[in-house]
Formats: sequence, structure tokens, C-alpha cells
Amino acid sequence: MWTDERVARWRATGWRPGPVCVWTREQTIEFLNAIAGHKRYLYYHLVAVTGLRRGEAAALREVDVDLRHRELFVVTRPDPGEQIDDDGKLKSPHSARTIALDHVTIGLLRRYLTNRATLPAGPGGERYLFTIPTGMPCRRDLFTHEFEDLLTGRTQLPPIRLHDLRHGAASLSLAAGNDLKSVQEMLGHASISFTADYYISLYPSTRHQAAERIGASLFTASPGRVHRARLPLHNRRVAGTATRCLHRPAAATKI
Repeated sequence: MWTDERVARWRATGWRPGPVCVWTREQTIEFLNAIAGHKRYLYYHLVAVTGLRRGEAAALREVDVDLRHRELFVVTRPDPGEQIDDDGKLKSPHSARTIALDHVTIGLLRRYLTNRATLPAGPGGERYLFTIPTGMPCRRDLFTHEFEDLLTGRTQLPPIRLHDLRHGAASLSLAAGNDLKSVQEMLGHASISFTADYYISLYPSTRHQAAERIGASLFTASPGRVHRARLPLHNRRVAGTATRCLHRPAAATKI
């Protein structure tokens, strides 16, 4: 996770925390705001919000969008001769899935589809979402290079890969309060353990919230005080002794 401390270290030395780097919520918003108005903004928005693989997003067709029910259908169509997906794993039936969409994304899709209504269809009469002027779908490597150019040309954000936006979407979903099963299904993973082990980065705020929940379950007193009933037995005796010493009335002075 690109925390403020890690960003400062990267700016000073060029250091990176690891091969997979994830933006915070604020950094993700900053990137999307910086590229607003770009002709393929919707592509990066979808990856950042829904965690689509870069190839899945590139292969989306107009018929895969259900505006009425606010859903997106992901149908895996690998290129000829291609047998592995962007995760380096064999394609799984779980990759074909239905993703629920928020109202902001639906609004973006509705405007996008309206504005491109006159564009030509692609091969086989398919109307792809992200195309070149002839109607042919954009190659996935176009988005990889374009993402790098947008990142360095329009922002001063710390570096991540396009695929790391997918990791970020998983972490954002969990931080928003969604359970791990929901995150797994959104990403199209066959195993919930794979999602947890390789795709979830905890935000600092999430870790602190977890710590506070543990504290709340143990200590019922106000912050700064430990309820006597919650202390282990030996500590209770010590605490009680200290209390009696502090509040013992002074001996009367003999005259």
C-alpha cells in the first residue's frame, strides 16, 4: 500500500515497496480525476472499480452491459492460441461472471453508449466498448502503455502497474465493508484463499478499525481507563491494592 511514508521514501530514493503496489482510496480518486475527459476514461474506471482483468475490460461488448439491472456480464473469449489469463493462471469457468455496478458507473456507461451510437460494428457485427475507428477492439497492450503514459504525464502519483488497479479494487471493496466472498466473486477467482492471499492489501485505517474492535470487545471502560472487571486476576489484585493505598485516609494526628 502506498502510504504517505512510502510515497515520501519513493520520492527521495526511487524505492518501491514490492512488485505489487496498491494505491490508497485518495490516490485512486486522484488518478481518475486527472484522466477525466480522456476518450478511454471508462476503461480505467471499470478496472479500478470492478477489478476487471485488462483483457476482460478490453473485450467488453455493448451487449455485455445491462443498464436496466445495473449489471455487467464478463464472458471470457481468449485470443487464438492464448491459454492463460492476466493472473498467470489457466482460465477458469469462474472468470465468466456477473458484476453489479454502482449508480455512478451506470451513468458513465449510459452516456458513453449514447455518444458512440453511430460508430461502426466490429468483426462478426459485434459492437465492442473500446475500439479503434474501424470498430475493431483495442488490443490489451494498448491500455498497458497508455496507462503508463497517463500516470506519468498527468499525475505525480507513485507508480503502479495497470494490473495493480485490479488489486486495488479488491482492497477498496473490502475496506468498504464487503465480505471476502463478494470480493472473490467480483474478481472471478475459483478460490477465496487465492483472493485473500494475493489480492487483498489492508488499508491502515482498516487495520486500526480491526484493533479498535478487538479493544471494544475486551475493555468496556472509557478510553484511558481499563475496567477492573476486565483485568486478569493477578492484575486485579494489584490494581485493587494500589487503589486502596491511594484512597486510604490519613491517620489522625494525636495532640
